Amino acid sequence: MKMVRLALLPCSLALLLACAGVGAQQGDPADGSVPAGSVAYVSIDVNHIQQFWDQVKNTAAVKALTPPAKPGSRPNSGFAQMLGMFNQAFQGRVAIAFSDDPPTPKQPPAMVAVFPARSREDAAALLRVVEMGLKQENAQVTPREYHGATITALSGGKLKDARVCYALLSDRLLLGTDEGWLEKAIDTTAGGFPALAAAPEFEAVRARLAAMGPAAGWYWVDTQRLNGMMMTQIEAAVQNPPESGPAAKMPPIPKFDFRVLRSMMTAYKSSGGRLVLSPQGITVDGISLVNAENEFGRKILAQTGARPRSAELTSANALLYLSYTNVPFAIEMVRTILGALEGDAQKMLGGLGQSIQMMTGLDPEADLLRHIGGEWALVLNDVPTGPASFPLMLYVQTTNRAGLGKSLQRLRASLAEGMQLKFEEKNIPQGRIYSALPGKSPVPVTPGWTFAGDFLVVGAMASTLKSPLFLAAGGQNSLAAAPAYRQALDGGERVLAVAFVNLSKLAPLAGQIHSRRPQKPGAAGPDPRRVQAALTALRSFSMVSTLQPDALAYRVNLSLDLAE
Repeated sequence: MKMVRLALLPCSLALLLACAGVGAQQGDPADGSVPAGSVAYVSIDVNHIQQFWDQVKNTAAVKALTPPAKPGSRPNSGFAQMLGMFNQAFQGRVAIAFSDDPPTPKQPPAMVAVFPARSREDAAALLRVVEMGLKQENAQVTPREYHGATITALSGGKLKDARVCYALLSDRLLLGTDEGWLEKAIDTTAGGFPALAAAPEFEAVRARLAAMGPAAGWYWVDTQRLNGMMMTQIEAAVQNPPESGPAAKMPPIPKFDFRVLRSMMTAYKSSGGRLVLSPQGITVDGISLVNAENEFGRKILAQTGARPRSAELTSANALLYLSYTNVPFAIEMVRTILGALEGDAQKMLGGLGQSIQMMTGLDPEADLLRHIGGEWALVLNDVPTGPASFPLMLYVQTTNRAGLGKSLQRLRASLAEGMQLKFEEKNIPQGRIYSALPGKSPVPVTPGWTFAGDFLVVGAMASTLKSPLFLAAGGQNSLAAAPAYRQALDGGERVLAVAFVNLSKLAPLAGQIHSRRPQKPGAAGPDPRRVQAALTALRSFSMVSTLQPDALAYRVNLSLDLAE
């Protein structure tokens, strides 16, 4: 019997604490135990996740990722027994809230998880099993009364320095890491302390996410307060540097006007997101409400946003595409941060600017920045096959193609004179390409540049520049027309940033990786067929950020094909 209890102990604690990381859907009754003042909240429907797992567990991709059972091995009956007890005792929904206690390296923020009980008797029986197992491991189990409830503190033994406490009420279990925070949850449940659900900043985000449709779960963060706490800790660390230890040996941090950074970090009021699971993919939709009374908040909302035009000049078969449509805003933010540096840092930046100007013969402001438009993109056409084959391209929208062209000709002359790096001019039917002469480049690749429409395109390999020129001349098969990319944008017009990865191009690499991987004598290594089966399920990965009248929104999507 003792061995059974010991076997169940790690299963029970793992199950309770793992479920504390997930919780209930919008408006779940568990919210009635979440105290106001929480700095972060998570709520996911465990039953929803179980249903998703039941849908995909027998698919080829998931089976490929599941380690094969060892001969003679048996399923973990202890965990299965504990899972059955958990499902019998609880409804499978959990809400979790974090306090605003400043975290330390040894002590994370206090948290409380709320498990609505299906049966109080079954929940009590499950807790007795956990307590017996802990006592067998010399842990201390200390109960005390609080406002009609019993708070049980667990310490020592296998828990070591961890703080765990719980209170089983009539219809729910409250599991926490701090007794004071647990007391607040008890008071909130009884109506003696305000609930987070009544806070306007919480409800504003929850309402937005609920309007997006059903989801497996969602989260909320008091972004303004959390960032303010982080800034306070950063300022304290800078003002009181450590006198000993590894941190004391690091170079001193340049003097900085933290008021600027604090203003930038408090430009958001609160944030949240929802999780959607299906055999077709995993999606996270998020939103950050912007503080329009903050200077930087107003600048964020003043951005225009647009669908990236560089996607029209990018091949539909590109492996990676990154785009940002508000370059002037980004430049202004960088200038603001650099301007907040004080003393010697400003002198160092000034000297760096002069060095760049002397080396290139260009004034960064007059010859480059004044000709740059609102969009840039980074494109990787394919998987690099070696140091000399790196098909990376940078797209920069121009406001004055002729002016920027003259600046590049001056740069061309400076590089030829100072670094002996010469570029030759090549004309093709679709346009003109400037390519470094073979053997003259200080790097393995042969870089070059061209103008495709109103975009300057700089390539690590000049040979890749034919693709944007072909598309600019009316060629077909651009990324902008690709179904997966169009689905990722999902009709968004005020787009600020896009990241798109064509994961389907990675599946053929499984065999190559396996053949090149050095094998230790006697080591079997991963089965390339299993790896390829898993990679075959991957379609694409995307992140899209859009602007709303009072908020920033984003969508992160992993597109899958989990066919059985």
